[in-house]
Amino acid sequence: MINLAIGLFIIAASFRMYFDYVSINTDDVVKIAGYFFGTVCIPTVAISCCFANYDPKIMPPSLFAVAGLGCALIFVTRVFGIALDADVSERTGRLFFESLNPTQIAYAGFAVIVSALALWRGASGWFRGVMVVTVSVSGYLIVEAASRGPLIALALGPAFVDRVQKRYLLLISLPAIVVVIGLFISDSSLVIVDRLTASGIDTSSIERLDFIVSNFQTAVENPLFGAAYVDPVSQSYPHLTLLESAVALGVGGAVLMLYIQIRLLLDGVWLGRHGDMVMTMLIISVLIQAYLSGSIWQSSEFWVIAGFSASWVAAARRVQVRAPQDSSGMHATFSRRSASAESKLFQPE
Repeated sequence: MINLAIGLFIIAASFRMYFDYVSINTDDVVKIAGYFFGTVCIPTVAISCCFANYDPKIMPPSLFAVAGLGCALIFVTRVFGIALDADVSERTGRLFFESLNPTQIAYAGFAVIVSALALWRGASGWFRGVMVVTVSVSGYLIVEAASRGPLIALALGPAFVDRVQKRYLLLISLPAIVVVIGLFISDSSLVIVDRLTASGIDTSSIERLDFIVSNFQTAVENPLFGAAYVDPVSQSYPHLTLLESAVALGVGGAVLMLYIQIRLLLDGVWLGRHGDMVMTMLIISVLIQAYLSGSIWQSSEFWVIAGFSASWVAAARRVQVRAPQDSSGMHATFSRRSASAESKLFQPE
């Protein structure tokens, strides 16, 4: 079943979309509403109801295969210039495609690196070679996309896992931390360097701060039910899901979003303590994205991961309370046959 808080938020957001469609009725409303229902509502509800089929042992290789294939295709299209949005790429210096923005590209690379970290210890020699090549390509795409979120997540994610698992995984994050420090002190002309070192003073940051101020004023002026799906003054999103929730749904929506994010962080702690490093780092990445470039209408990855983790962890806690076991090295598995009975959720390795 879908988490109550997430379900209430989706229902409230759907009413907001319907009201704006009736009252405003522009092409933008129809486009955003279609994107919201198609890539947020349906996948979130589906994965919240099908969480029982998840297996933490299958997740890393599956994620590596899918994200790795995606990054390989992106790299090939980048090299040959296929479907590349040359005008936007030349103007911004970031990797843009007609159907993919830089944030999506960078997070695909992030998924490859995270899954490779989880697979490295038990991988054979030849597969480690494949992972090195794939991770190198993914790192190149992250730099070319010049998205700050994935780089920050690579630095903070392993440190967070290290904290909850106490397995000294902080050592894994040291290379990413060194890279971040190196980018700050580097004289390189890479766009990602400029975006990191000039945060707060560059044109993009100043423009975003203006949007945040405008959205905040709109939220203050419409505290009960919000104003619209987008700030009527700036006609732009604040890239801050908490503030965007207040603009669209009022104080109640902001409080509900804050609860969902705190609950998601706690779920990440729980999953990390039970050995699911990949899901924990994915949770950290979407939480970072929610405060850097997220949108309640278009961040499908945030809603899908939030919906899944809420349902999965809630079911796992119920079974753990019924039949407590030694938690050391414990992985949660939930087969189709045992899903209804919830009797074999935990199986020691």
